[in-house]
Amino acid sequence: MERIVGSLAADESDWVRATLATLESHSPTMPEVTHHALTRGRQMPLADCFRMELGIVYRAIDDGNFIEGVRALIIDKDERPRFAPNTLAQVRAERVQLSHRRGARRCTRSQTCTHNLLTDSQANM
Repeated sequence: MERIVGSLAADESDWVRATLATLESHSPTMPEVTHHALTRGRQMPLADCFRMELGIVYRAIDDGNFIEGVRALIIDKDERPRFAPNTLAQVRAERVQLSHRRGARRCTRSQTCTHNLLTDSQANM
């Protein structure tokens, strides 16, 4: 991701500047996780991609950056999220791989997995 951002930084167009500003205002972990998921997902069946994505969502909520983004943009509205790590350079490969290792939790109720996701995340708050 750092190489991609570096390439974008060399371009002075309005679109690129807006894109870089957006990337800088969000969790630096997620572009790395997304890039890794896209690379892995190219060789996976669709059902496995969905399972991988659900696991990524669980991890994003568990690691606190999602909740921190919600706090900064919606709750406190200070628009100053304190992500950990807070730069792309600080994102370690182990953190990205951890987002993909955690398997999606199985639904045990008749409701959808989304219901369980919301229930589980609310219980951890």
